[in-house]
Amino acid sequence: LSEETDEAEAASGDTTIIHASQLPASETTAAKPAATAYRVKKEFHSVAEEAAEIIKQHWERIAREQQESQ
Repeated sequence: LSEETDEAEAASGDTTIIHASQLPASETTAAKPAATAYRVKKEFHSVAEEAAEIIKQHWERIAREQQESQ
């Protein structure tokens, strides 16, 4: 950054910034679903509530595994 040049040569460490307006239509963010569309995170009101949910899910999984092994 200390030495800027107008030369067309690119050094191995150069980075090209491509703005969204320069991308083809198939690669824009509008063409891809949002990451949150796949997983909906439950909002907890407290750490205790979240811990209770984790413990409940754990015991449900244990019960399912025991039924499958019988």
